[in-house]
Amino acid sequence: MSDTMPANDDPRGAPSFRVMKAVVITLGVLIALAFVALIWGFISRLNGHGGPPQAPDYQLPHGSKIVLVQSTTGDRVYMAVQTPQGGEVDIFNAEDGKLVVRILAQK
Repeated sequence: MSDTMPANDDPRGAPSFRVMKAVVITLGVLIALAFVALIWGFISRLNGHGGPPQAPDYQLPHGSKIVLVQSTTGDRVYMAVQTPQGGEVDIFNAEDGKLVVRILAQK
């Protein structure tokens, strides 16, 4: 059987035409959904949701020196610090930069 149709038949009745019409409609719907998601994300950014992370609330004591910084395969960052009062190890959450625990060395 041949896919060609006689010249006097309407091509809109062909199965390939119906398949292509369904593909075009489906892609049009997907483009519209993507556009709506783009607008939604833009509006949520303008309203302050999903903005950049806030700076951590951590400051080294005056006169301190960072001796070592090491990250782990998990979500922690270790920082060894020498302060005027002695040594300490600070452990931070790598996701948000918050101090998890501070371990002070005994003199």
